[in-house]
Amino acid sequence: MTQSHPGVSWQAWRQPRRKVRFNVGLSILFLPVVMFTGITVAVVSYQHARRLVTDLNHARMAGLARAMDWQLQEKLSIPVAKRQIAALMDLEDPQPFPRQLQRLKVLRQALEATPAISSYYLGYGNGERLQLRRIRSEVDRTDFRLPAAAAFLAQIGSREANGRIRTQQVVLDGAFRQLEIRPDPLSASFDPRQRPWYRAALDSSGPVATPVYRFATTGRLGISLAERVPGSATVVGADLPIDQASDALLELGRSLGHLKQVKLALVGPQGNVVALNEAGYGAFRAGTPGTLEGMNRLADATTPVFARIGEQFPALRQSLGYGDQLLTTTLRVDGEGWEVALARAVQVNQTQTYLAIAIPTEQLFAGARRLQQTAVLTAFLVLLVASPLVWLIARLVTRQLRRLALEAQAVQNFEFDAPRTVESVVTEIDELATSFEAMKGTIRRFLGVNAAIAAEPDFERLLVRVLDESIANSRAQGGALFLNLDDDKLLDPELLRNAAGETLPNTLPRFPLAGIRRLLVGKASGRRATTGRISAEGSAMERKLAGAMAVDNVPYVSLPLQSRSGDLLGMLLLWFRVPPSDQRVAFMEAFSSTVATTLETRQLIRAQKALFQAFIELIAGSIDAKSPYTGGHCKRVPELTKMLAQAACEETEGPFAGFSLSEDRWEAVHVASWLHDCGKVVTPEYVVDKATKLETLYDRIHEVRMRFEVLKRDAWIRYYQGLLEGGRADELAVERESDLQHLDQDFAFVAACNQGGEFLAPDRIERLHSIAQRTWLRTLDDRLGISDEELRRKQLLAAPTLPVEEPLLADRPDHRIERLPSDRLDPGNPWGFKLQPPELLYDRGELKNLSISRGTLTEEDRYKINEHIIHTIRMLSALPFPRHMKDVPELAGGHHETLIGTGYPKGLKKEEMSDVARMMAIADIFEALTAADRPYKPMKTLSQALKIMTFMRKDQHIDPELFALFIRSGVYKRYAEQFLKPEQIDAVDEEALLAG
Repeated sequence: MTQSHPGVSWQAWRQPRRKVRFNVGLSILFLPVVMFTGITVAVVSYQHARRLVTDLNHARMAGLARAMDWQLQEKLSIPVAKRQIAALMDLEDPQPFPRQLQRLKVLRQALEATPAISSYYLGYGNGERLQLRRIRSEVDRTDFRLPAAAAFLAQIGSREANGRIRTQQVVLDGAFRQLEIRPDPLSASFDPRQRPWYRAALDSSGPVATPVYRFATTGRLGISLAERVPGSATVVGADLPIDQASDALLELGRSLGHLKQVKLALVGPQGNVVALNEAGYGAFRAGTPGTLEGMNRLADATTPVFARIGEQFPALRQSLGYGDQLLTTTLRVDGEGWEVALARAVQVNQTQTYLAIAIPTEQLFAGARRLQQTAVLTAFLVLLVASPLVWLIARLVTRQLRRLALEAQAVQNFEFDAPRTVESVVTEIDELATSFEAMKGTIRRFLGVNAAIAAEPDFERLLVRVLDESIANSRAQGGALFLNLDDDKLLDPELLRNAAGETLPNTLPRFPLAGIRRLLVGKASGRRATTGRISAEGSAMERKLAGAMAVDNVPYVSLPLQSRSGDLLGMLLLWFRVPPSDQRVAFMEAFSSTVATTLETRQLIRAQKALFQAFIELIAGSIDAKSPYTGGHCKRVPELTKMLAQAACEETEGPFAGFSLSEDRWEAVHVASWLHDCGKVVTPEYVVDKATKLETLYDRIHEVRMRFEVLKRDAWIRYYQGLLEGGRADELAVERESDLQHLDQDFAFVAACNQGGEFLAPDRIERLHSIAQRTWLRTLDDRLGISDEELRRKQLLAAPTLPVEEPLLADRPDHRIERLPSDRLDPGNPWGFKLQPPELLYDRGELKNLSISRGTLTEEDRYKINEHIIHTIRMLSALPFPRHMKDVPELAGGHHETLIGTGYPKGLKKEEMSDVARMMAIADIFEALTAADRPYKPMKTLSQALKIMTFMRKDQHIDPELFALFIRSGVYKRYAEQFLKPEQIDAVDEEALLAG
């Protein structure tokens, strides 16, 4: 029980609490809170960032180890090399030197299959050997004293009649042509039977491999793989340098970006260095002993951190558990901190290697320190700026705020029906309470309308719902939606409704977009809504509305519907019995934004489709613009395809009675037909436009003509030389004129052959070859001033001594342009292409091109043109078409197929092609036959083109039923009237075409 002191009241006993003004107390509390918060945030953020960086670094180091292991496994490819060694066992018997030369091609195939292998060799039981070495660099050429063109070096040791081994070197270029055969005295004492790999292979029943060692001939690190041929003393071997590991480390180092000082080392189990991510010269201290295999030790590295890791490597390797992927630690070397990791890397010949990674701590945590400094500075800035603001704001706060806070909490809990609880004598507080009450009502209505709109998926019904909700919530008599969906500078009345939810007859006028923008947007009042009365005496808009609605003096509110970028999409018009309150107008302004967003979404979809169509036409136009001879092809084929498809849709009987296309399918047909030749963007126009046989970027007949000019000058020179030597002028003149006449006739014949206008018979080809035998004298070096690529082709042959007699026409090696491996098609390609490219990319041999029997195109030229359909399918397959256009690549890529699988590029048959793809084939052929702008053929008349197509129908190149529809429906006539010249339109016997 509490005792009370007599004579002491409760008020006297209670100690009075010190009072502090709200603004002062809040400011005093605010200052240390901000300081403490800022410092805390700085410290916590730094610690968190440091932990995050550390974790990320560990993950990065583990990733580096995995990447290194993958790259080395990929580059070394030891299993592939062992398979090649097994394949070379067929060469088990030693052969004479000429036969050994022929065997080099087999060794070359093995080298090409294994890029990591530097050489393959065979050691025979009688001491002979056969070895082919890949020449990788200028260092190899210098070591072996080889010419610049050398790409391979063969070393062949053959036993002579006297029993001695004679060793010779065979130098070969990149095309595997012999450049030189020379003695190899340095290898005279080389006996493969004394080599460790030979002895190890003889003692083993399977493949063997040496430990990592430094090759005696090249100084590179590597291993030797070998296997004895069963039942013989022949051993097949291969040298595998592992210096690719340094390249892999350098690539990994560069991939780290900002961590430029990272150190990477690949080491063996004894700390011997396999590779570093820095230059080898000067990387190790001079005079260090190295290992038994001639390898450097990591502990002898000149880089301090490498040396420290090398010293601690045995302990680090022992600490790396058997199942651990990564061991991390920290080292301090010369006052600098390092984050160090050790991970298992690739196994080379069952010998485990390790990847050592070192990253400077200073560089690793630089970002975390900057973050800490920024956080502290930010806290001080916030303190300086916020202190006076807090002082001012705190003075405006009154004791009624708590009640208002409770009302705000109710709003936060979506409780909008609670009654008002604050009645204050302070005007500001009372107005705030009133605003709270109004806000709750507005939010309640707004959320209700938004929920109703969100539940309506159909756009047309959505417009009705939007207008009905606008009328109901604004308590209007009716309303109208004006939209600018077509971007035609006019607002169209899309919908007219009354308060009863009925659609009214739409008699409202269209309004100019610019005038409505000036009226509704950018007003000085800042209000989006415009209020007034529909009256015959009002503004121009009000007068038009009054006349159309047959009303007068009716209050209205009009609201602009604007996109997020401020464009005027439309107008919401509401009319009333009495003018609405400001609160309702404000609600309508807010709600109009929701309406505008809905409309903008629809316009964006329409705009995206229009943009896509513009891109399609842009691509097609660029293809047509590449060549003046095919201009309009990409525009005409879509028209003809859609004409034929429409004719099929209109059929009520026959094979196409059930054919129809939905709106989505029409869109797919439209896109596919416009893009059916989009692959031609990569086809050189000088191939497509090749008007003569010698034409490339220019017509090479000019070069040929100049050679004839030289020969004609030579005829005159012989004439004058004969005169100077005392010959008879009349006899010399006859001889001269005879030479000139023959040269003129021969050139005229060559020029006619170059035209390609008629079939070139065998006797004409024979005459071409006869003319080609004539020679002319070249005195200038034809390797000067040419491109590197052409020079490389010229160097396939040795340069002749000038002056040199050359044929008048020739097929030289530099005319043959090789096809890159990337241009070849894998038989299992994902697109199913069966069109195989010829061996060469281009063959520009003069005789070969002039001897083309029909047209102007070589096999290579024809493939280059046909290749456009491959690029078309590839390009279209890469596009993310919507679901209803997923077959656009098939529709666009099938117009060169036939019904029996003889077309290209996939060799499809009729049942594998859609109706539209077969329609497009007919459209493409007919347009090409009737085109008047092709350089390689004259334009065809209607009857000629259709007759050719009947032959194609018989050969099942085009669909007979579609061709009959093409004739019977008159599609060819309608197309001809629009696109053909008048002189091409002649009489067509349709019955004969259909009967044939």
